[in-house]
Amino acid sequence: MASILHKLQPFLPVEVYQTYADYEGYELFAKKTNQQIGMYTLNQQGEISSFSLDGEAEEGKFSKQELVEVAANFIETFHPDKKDEYELSAIIDFDNPYMISYEKRDEKYGLFLHSEGFTVSVATNGQIQQFFYAKEEYQILYPDTIISEEKALETYMEHLSFDLTITKFDPEVFKNGDNHIHLSYSVNEHAFDIPADGGEPATLNEEIDWKPISPQAPPKDELYQLIGVTSKHKQLEVIEDENKTIECWSLRDDPGHVNSDMDEVNAHIIKLCFGQKSGHLLQVTNGEQVDQDRNQIGIGEAKQKALDVMFKLFPDADKRFRLEVLEDHVEDDYLFEEENHEELGESFDEESEEDFVDEDESSLEDNYTFYFHLQFKGVRVDDCVSIIGIGKHSGKVNHFQLNVLEEAEYQQLPSKPVISQEEAKRMYKDLIKMELLFVREYDENYQAIYTLSYSPSFPATVGHVRAIDAITGKAMYVDVGDATFY
Repeated sequence: MASILHKLQPFLPVEVYQTYADYEGYELFAKKTNQQIGMYTLNQQGEISSFSLDGEAEEGKFSKQELVEVAANFIETFHPDKKDEYELSAIIDFDNPYMISYEKRDEKYGLFLHSEGFTVSVATNGQIQQFFYAKEEYQILYPDTIISEEKALETYMEHLSFDLTITKFDPEVFKNGDNHIHLSYSVNEHAFDIPADGGEPATLNEEIDWKPISPQAPPKDELYQLIGVTSKHKQLEVIEDENKTIECWSLRDDPGHVNSDMDEVNAHIIKLCFGQKSGHLLQVTNGEQVDQDRNQIGIGEAKQKALDVMFKLFPDADKRFRLEVLEDHVEDDYLFEEENHEELGESFDEESEEDFVDEDESSLEDNYTFYFHLQFKGVRVDDCVSIIGIGKHSGKVNHFQLNVLEEAEYQQLPSKPVISQEEAKRMYKDLIKMELLFVREYDENYQAIYTLSYSPSFPATVGHVRAIDAITGKAMYVDVGDATFY
């Protein structure tokens, strides 16, 4: 493989030597430091099929055209016999590096196929960070007849709905966002691809089913007692961290390692996080041990505990929140039971569970989980969902994550839209152009199968429109960055 390394050296930042790895690849090491800087693999024909360089991409001032030339030079060097088989199909800015794709076109319709081609990631300083050559067996199923673009658009719109929401037009999400709160229609796509043969599209319906909360008086118990901190607990430490105050409690005098990371579960420790300015409880992470062989408390009791916590924090919780309902898990009109911790966020990921394990326990307590959606005058505030996990055996608050906005941000919003949903839908429709493309799926033998479909595009806005301002009718579209598709 000396010739491969010789060809590769000009594309590397330092002089290297290589060693063979047991996964049929070659690891690259800097000659001066003996540190690994990258690796590459070969296919059955002895060609480079993948290459990666370790470390973050350094920034530079190469233009997009210069980056394309770097990518083309790499392909010409290692796959000279294929330069006419593939065409430049996309240049996408991933905030350094750029991803440059070369794919094969279908001869009949001139559309790109994704089963074959090159992907090259090039930093803006001209350094190739990654390379991948894909080639797989595929079959194209051409339709006997193709519906018109107008018919495809009609079908697409039939499977589209809007939710009236209160949404922050964050510039990091919306290209034309102003960072203010707006009353808007959020777009719900239920069919993403419309079969070109006129067949029924695959649909997805993920609309939230949320119900009102019955009013109740705030509980007399103190917040600490509701959470599960008793007079027997000792306060181990108080940590000030980025406008937050974190309290660590335990039944043990020396439970071991304590840190301020609320997304990490520490064995035998209850961590409470409060906002320094608001004084509100923001988060709870409970790592206490529980005998999971004892009887479960039942979802009704868990429900009341979750409601008590929310009414203790917000006496008007019935006006401020709604509870989500998932049909597969409903035991009454408000709740669902979560059998695992997948929905609880990063605090219950695999790494956290490993941190929790000690000589006494091997798993976290299962929880009943409740989702409280913030709302204002009956309108849901988008992306504001607070989560409470109540232990099925202990009845303690094992997990809590408050996610609300300051009331001043949305209290002045009108509760009634100026633009009707029908008008918003017409505005949205006027921005769409349905484009033909190939959709790839795999059969039972893992062979790629291509079918022809229509998919919505937004030529005027570049990015997909995700919301319509319900007062002004302004279309809000997502930021797709510096991207060019051919």
